[in-house]
Amino acid sequence: MNSRIFLIVFCFAIFTGTAIAWQVQDNNLQIAESSNSNSPIPQAGLSIALKEPQEKKPEVVTIAPMVKRYVALTNKGRVTDLTQAKELSAKLVSLSDGFNAAEQFLFYSVRATIAYQEQRYQISGQLFKRALEYQDQIAEQQLARPEFYYFYRTWANAATELLDFKRAYLAEDKYYQYFKIDSKQAQKSKIAALDEKYQMTIKQKQNQLLDDATELEALKIESLRQEQDARHYKTVILVVGLIVFVLLIIRQLRLRRKLAVLEKTDSLTGLFNRSALFDYGERALQKHREQSNPLSCLLFDLDNFKQINDDYGHDAGDLVLRTVADLANEVMRTRDLLARIGGEEFIAVLPVIGIEQAKAIAERLREKIAEHDYQFQGQKLSVKASFGVAELAQIEQNQEQASFDSLVSAADVSMYRAKQLGGNKVCCFSDLMSSGTDSLPNREHVLANRR
Repeated sequence: MNSRIFLIVFCFAIFTGTAIAWQVQDNNLQIAESSNSNSPIPQAGLSIALKEPQEKKPEVVTIAPMVKRYVALTNKGRVTDLTQAKELSAKLVSLSDGFNAAEQFLFYSVRATIAYQEQRYQISGQLFKRALEYQDQIAEQQLARPEFYYFYRTWANAATELLDFKRAYLAEDKYYQYFKIDSKQAQKSKIAALDEKYQMTIKQKQNQLLDDATELEALKIESLRQEQDARHYKTVILVVGLIVFVLLIIRQLRLRRKLAVLEKTDSLTGLFNRSALFDYGERALQKHREQSNPLSCLLFDLDNFKQINDDYGHDAGDLVLRTVADLANEVMRTRDLLARIGGEEFIAVLPVIGIEQAKAIAERLREKIAEHDYQFQGQKLSVKASFGVAELAQIEQNQEQASFDSLVSAADVSMYRAKQLGGNKVCCFSDLMSSGTDSLPNREHVLANRR
């Protein structure tokens, strides 16, 4: 019994002593606060005076975008980019007169943080004091945001550097006060979000029940719609298939037409090729027999063309061939057919004209080729041609049924004779015939064998 009484008395004494000690500590803090408020703060101390939040606080204000950029250069009360922060700070000095209380608070807080990180603790304390002048004009809700209350911890560190531990304690206490408010607000937001999610889940289940009730009806409607769409798609596919089929036929016809043109055209000069030449020649020969109209042939070959290729390259040769083809087209009539039959040899079928007219055309073309100014990479080229001309009537004098091959062969032999005479000349088959068949050159260069 006595031990129980002693234990109770001992516990009561401990409780009473603890309460008296807390009361003495509170009184000492109040005395220190009053003494500090009545006496000036030493120069080595941090000149800040933290004030308790008042019951009535202003409303939350908007922060200007430029100030937000300024504050964004900090992370948990520490400047991450001092150079950029100092540059932006210099720009904001001229604009600071128009800032609201919250913007002024942040502006001076960041400047104080810059000074603290540069170990200019006295200037940092003065700037913190300027920031605190706007503290009472800012809403508690806004001060409890991280971009505001993290600066209290920086202030506590600055006070510690100046050995003002009391101010450091008060600033740290302020930091935890607003940190708790922010944490509670975040917790409330999470709870509200969870509650909203829970309520939403209930509503979703209710809606799901309603959806299930109408789903069967919707499936029926969808089934009918799908059947209608299927018919529609089949119709569209059929129409598209027909269009594609028609387009393919048109494309095939165009390709055939293009291939037919390519089969009859020389790719370099754009003139007709050997195949087209003989097709046209056979038709011209048939008309000659039906209507008894004259039919002549003109064949020419470029002199020293191989030397041009050897001296200037094949590009120069191609340029000469295209130019000669253009010049020959200028001389030809609309009913004439001009073709390139290989290398530097060209041939023209001249219906309804005799040997004299054909020779005149050859002379005119020879002059144009010889007088034209051929330029390749700044160098002038000399181009000349040898011509052979023949008329079908002259061949028919020796052959009962002359063919187009024999006409081309006669023109070829005449052209070869022009080359033997030094080139750049026009020779007619009639002149060779008048000089006698024995004087004809024996040249196995007949185009009939090239088909």
